[in-house]
Amino acid sequence: MVNNSVYLMHSSTPQNIGTLKEPTNIAEIKFEENGKDANISVFVLNDGGKIKEIKYLAKASIPVVASLSYLSVILKGKKVGDALALQTDEIVSALSLPEHYQYCAKRALEAIQKAFHESEDPFDRAFKSISEYNGPYEGNQPYGFED
Repeated sequence: MVNNSVYLMHSSTPQNIGTLKEPTNIAEIKFEENGKDANISVFVLNDGGKIKEIKYLAKASIPVVASLSYLSVILKGKKVGDALALQTDEIVSALSLPEHYQYCAKRALEAIQKAFHESEDPFDRAFKSISEYNGPYEGNQPYGFED
C-alpha cells in the first residue's frame, strides 16, 4: 500500500473524472492490467498551446486513476510542451509509487501525451471510446460512470 498524502488524496477522491463538451484533443489507450482489459480515454481543452482543462474516463486500477487525477491537476494551465516533456519518474516520485505500480504512472502519462499527438477527428474518437464503456465489465464499475 502507498502511504503518501498526495497519492491518498488522488486515490480516495480522484479529480477531473468525466468528459468535455468540446475537447480539442482526445486519446484512448487500451492495455491489460491484472489479466483484465483496461482502458483510458483523455479529453483535453487546449487553447493556443495552453491546457485549459483535462478530463478522463478510466476502466483501470486505483493507482492508474490516482496518476491520472494527479496529472489532470498539475497540468491544468501549463503549456502543451510541459505535458510532452513530463517523465514517468516525476509522477512516480510525486505519488511515491512502489516499483510494482510504476506502470500505472506510465500508462496515465502515455494517455495524456497521446492526446497531443492524435490527428483523427476528436468527436469520432469520443463516441467510439464512450460506447466501449457501455459493454460488460467484470468487477467494479469504471470511474466516471454511475449505475
